[in-house]
Amino acid sequence: MLFIGTLMPFVYFTILFGLGAFNPEYSNIRQAPSDLGADGAPYRMMAVFNAGLVLAGGLGIVGGIGLIIGLRNLDFGRFFACAASLTVIMPSINMILSGVFPLPNPNHSFLEVMFPVFFAPLFAGLIIRRISDKRLPAIILFIGFILNIFIFAGIIGIGSFVGEDNLGLWIRIWTFIIMPSSGYMCWTVRSKL
Repeated sequence: MLFIGTLMPFVYFTILFGLGAFNPEYSNIRQAPSDLGADGAPYRMMAVFNAGLVLAGGLGIVGGIGLIIGLRNLDFGRFFACAASLTVIMPSINMILSGVFPLPNPNHSFLEVMFPVFFAPLFAGLIIRRISDKRLPAIILFIGFILNIFIFAGIIGIGSFVGEDNLGLWIRIWTFIIMPSSGYMCWTVRSKL
């Protein structure tokens, strides 16, 4: 189950950048990822993109369930194991919603469901600090956690560094922090079982 969770970021980025490359009029700098699968969008393979979101979300849910089991087997507390797994499961549910309900459907995405993902780098860093003697990955993840907060604040309009001309770029930078954190969490726990 944990190995399946490590695949989630790879599937997500493959569909995002792979299908983005097939649509030269699509801009990874200006546009949100969901624009690739939006109803009525002029892009090729929209259904493939949306199916890829559902697949990536399913992989994340399986990985999150494996994370609960793995962390409990490594003697992490029940609360910590559940909280860490929610940082993977909840955004995975949101990915499935995004694939099933493409933009402009109001059920496309919910910030409330995404909220736990903010803590993925933090939990990944805490797990690594406890079960590994490697300090650098944990430090990088803790820095990622702090950057994650500032970047998302910009994405939702706090500050002026994110605008219409670079929204896609900042969303991708943000996902390059949170998605690998989720996969790395699964990988680290799996390697210690």
